[in-house]
Amino acid sequence: MHLGIYCTLAAVLALSGLLMPAGRRLAPQPAAYCLAVGSLVAGLVWVGALGLLAVATVGRTSLAAAAGHWSLAVLEARDPVPVPAGVASLVVLAVVAVAVAASCRRLVHGAVQLVRLHVLAWSRCSGDVAIIDAATPEALALPGWHGRVLVSSGMLRALEPPEHQVLLAHERSHLRNGHWAFRLATRLGAALLPTLGPVVRGCDHALERWADEDAAVVVGDRTLTATAVAKAALATTEHHRSVLVPAFTDGWVAGRVSALLVPPVQNRWGVAAIASGLATCALAGRSRPVAISRGCSKRPGTSGSADRHPAVVVCSRSSSGTRRRHPATPMTVTENDAVADISYLQAGVTGLLQGATELFPVSSLGHSVLVPALLGGSWQHLVTESSTGTSEQSPYLAFIVALHVATAVALLIFFRSDWTRLIRAFVTTLRTRRAETSEQRLAWLIVIATIPVGLTGLLLEHTFRTVFAKPLAAAVFLTINGVILLAGEHLRRQSEVHAGSAGQPPAGAAAPAAGPGSQALVVGQRRTLDGLAYREAGIIGLFQTLALFAGISRSGITMVAGLLRGLDHEDAARFSFLLATPVILAAGVLKVPTLAGSAGAHIHGQVLVGMLVAGLAAYLSLRFLVRYFQTRTLTPFAIYCLVAGAACTVRFAIA
Repeated sequence: MHLGIYCTLAAVLALSGLLMPAGRRLAPQPAAYCLAVGSLVAGLVWVGALGLLAVATVGRTSLAAAAGHWSLAVLEARDPVPVPAGVASLVVLAVVAVAVAASCRRLVHGAVQLVRLHVLAWSRCSGDVAIIDAATPEALALPGWHGRVLVSSGMLRALEPPEHQVLLAHERSHLRNGHWAFRLATRLGAALLPTLGPVVRGCDHALERWADEDAAVVVGDRTLTATAVAKAALATTEHHRSVLVPAFTDGWVAGRVSALLVPPVQNRWGVAAIASGLATCALAGRSRPVAISRGCSKRPGTSGSADRHPAVVVCSRSSSGTRRRHPATPMTVTENDAVADISYLQAGVTGLLQGATELFPVSSLGHSVLVPALLGGSWQHLVTESSTGTSEQSPYLAFIVALHVATAVALLIFFRSDWTRLIRAFVTTLRTRRAETSEQRLAWLIVIATIPVGLTGLLLEHTFRTVFAKPLAAAVFLTINGVILLAGEHLRRQSEVHAGSAGQPPAGAAAPAAGPGSQALVVGQRRTLDGLAYREAGIIGLFQTLALFAGISRSGITMVAGLLRGLDHEDAARFSFLLATPVILAAGVLKVPTLAGSAGAHIHGQVLVGMLVAGLAAYLSLRFLVRYFQTRTLTPFAIYCLVAGAACTVRFAIA
């Protein structure tokens, strides 16, 4: 077994110890993301690495080889796992299985309690708030399709009327930001890797701090928010001293109150901590998976060169049903054989990379080419295979197709209410043959903007991939992507300066739709999505075709096009994400049948793992980006693309 698998286990343990220090140095929101994603990634990689050791150990037994009809000679050809390491991995996996079972039991119990609370709140609900008559001070955020805030009369009596607003804003923040998913991710990670226990408490504290900050923004008074938090904690302690005192003696409430009495911390994201998790997965991906050949188990009896190239005895069945063995040609375990399939850890890190970078304006296709090429080894083979083959022949391309479907599903779930209205509006326009409402116009804008990239992709996708999906070309285009993002922001700022001096509508004021005589660039005006002309939607769609070059970001290029047409960052990002949904979904669904062919014959498990990771990463990325572009710009992503693209260009140019 390659040394990388042992390095992976050590790196995961190191990551579990670094998460808490990293989380303490971040603002509440990025700290919650860092701890939740980091713990889940660390737990999955830990179990995956142990699983590889366990499978390699069990697979070397005669009973397992006979049951699976594979060759022990091939399995033992490269770096066999020491028996003590294999036994230890089996023991640890057994402990993890018990911990996961206990965690699932608690989860089921919590789900039953949640259903009961929803039933209780439903009968007493007024809007999204339900008040129950109970002396026990309680305030709960009940997640669900229709989330509600459940408050007891005892809690309301413990607080002053102005503090009630703080309480409701705090609980609504839990619902709006989906904090239940963060809690679930950290608890699953801790069940898979017990050393992550402190991360669970740290993430819970970060989530409460996140809700505190949101409540302080709503009420506009940090001192009032701190007073309400302290009084609620004291009231709860008085009624539940025997149960809740251990939670409060950790100093969490005191820390929350202290943080509210000082200016808020800037949202600096823990890039280093999250990158550590990605590096952990990458280390495991470098370990070469051993190909297991179907056949009768036979230990090699030769020496010298035969030890390196063991002969495999192939079994077949005669017409009478009896097994016959006949020797096959000597089998050479080459580098290409070792990387013929995708490992589960490669599937996980590729899914995480695809799900995150597909929506960030940094080019997922470029990263799917550059990252494996930088890692080398079996990863490099995947890039070479994808740039020369077709999706019907390449397992890696078929796997990427599945990841696109998972990303599109995450987009549909996140924008489900928008898509429900848009589909209804589109069907209405087909019946009435008129687009009158804003939803009807937006539906047709998306249709028109999708046509250019759809036609170009169908005709030239294979050409773009085989010619330009090479590491050096991807690095150059990633640098160009950074220049495009910077240029878009520069033009946007310049137009706002000229608009202010010319007395045009201020930022945030809607401008009328562009007519036939409008100029090519209207960035001097702030416009809304339904104010775009159909011709302008076609222009944005033409910009999107540039994303077929590996290194040019689909979301980045469409956002720049939207900014140049007068949209603000929030509307440009929303239109970009809505426009990406049919494109990504169509590209994935069109080639999903290849997974049922020879390309996907042996990677169904890896496909499932990759799709789950990609879908989760895409959903979390959407949550962050939608909030980010309400107040931020493309500049940080442009700088990243310039630096990373230039560095990779130098790296592959001199290679």
